[in-house]
Amino acid sequence: DYSKKEPGPPESWLYDIVRGSILFDNVDQILGFLELIRTDESIEIVKSKNRFRNPTLSGYRDWNLQLQISTTTEEDGSSIIKHICELQLHLQVFKEADEKLGSHSHYEFFREYYAGATDSLKERMDDLRVICESGSLNTAFLGNVIRNPLKRDRMLRLADLFENQVNDYQLAIMITYATRESLEPGRLYTRIGNIFRKQGKREKAPIMLKKALEIDLEALGADHVDVAMSYNNMANALDDVGNLEDALTMHQREFGARTFVH
Repeated sequence: DYSKKEPGPPESWLYDIVRGSILFDNVDQILGFLELIRTDESIEIVKSKNRFRNPTLSGYRDWNLQLQISTTTEEDGSSIIKHICELQLHLQVFKEADEKLGSHSHYEFFREYYAGATDSLKERMDDLRVICESGSLNTAFLGNVIRNPLKRDRMLRLADLFENQVNDYQLAIMITYATRESLEPGRLYTRIGNIFRKQGKREKAPIMLKKALEIDLEALGADHVDVAMSYNNMANALDDVGNLEDALTMHQREFGARTFVH
């Protein structure tokens, strides 16, 4: 939370409003560029992060710099403005592999997966180890989880893992459905409906999402942000099956709900 950072003002801690990237063919070029930056008196290196040595969660490697640039606004140099920006130094071959494999999306997922209380990190690591024991899915463990569900939040993390990383949508649905006793019905139908969309089962998705919308409308009323999201989900599902007229109606109702909320 930058608002609590000292010294202020809070916006002074935002280093990546301006961000640039440079591609290099080899490590020697990167080292040469770093030396140029180091000897430039108009540039101060605020922070330097060597992610070739300590890569991100996805394994991606680059060099990340926060640089303070000094510029003058008057001809006599009497007024100086300083600004901090971010500069990323990439190896061309790594960048190409990153784009081909989509490693940044994996990084984003696992950054969120591991976010939270420290006491739950071991639990999350254990889940990953167990479901991929010996390099393959542990079907016995997963079968037991579906028959005897774990805590709800843990089950939903597992469902997200299979939906977004493993792309095993059927397992994601089975794990999600196993939480039906503890998960709110509207949320349950929403999750399953959106998984159906990813799975390509376009005829099934609107059925689930319509149930979610009806439940949300009854519980929350038409003018609620969660209902607006349900309208959006329903509109997207109708668009998938080519029902553009009804999809437009759902978007209009979504807009009405969001307008009322704000």
